[in-house]
Amino acid sequence: MLRALIIVFACLAAGEVLLHLTHLKLPASIVGLLILFGLLQAGWVKETWFKPMTEFLMQHMMLLMIPACVALMDYFSIVAHDFWSIAIATVASSVLVLLSSAKTHEILRRHK
Repeated sequence: MLRALIIVFACLAAGEVLLHLTHLKLPASIVGLLILFGLLQAGWVKETWFKPMTEFLMQHMMLLMIPACVALMDYFSIVAHDFWSIAIATVASSVLVLLSSAKTHEILRRHK
């Protein structure tokens, strides 16, 4: 699990450095994920290295959501003011992710 954490944080740090050098206006976490994706696709890191870490995080996901929910309560007035736009955007994006994931799965199963 330690190796996976080191790789994830190294990719995040590489994303930070890359953005600092290029002055791009992107989130470093997204760039880090793209770097990690590239490393996985190139075969330089193995998917199995991340299994213990992902299982641990999935088991404790509810505990990890508590700080975000508490922070959301501080901004309740803002959220309440824009509730419908947030709700519609959340539902629409969830449906789009569900449909695109289903279609991708269907295409990948067909090609196996």
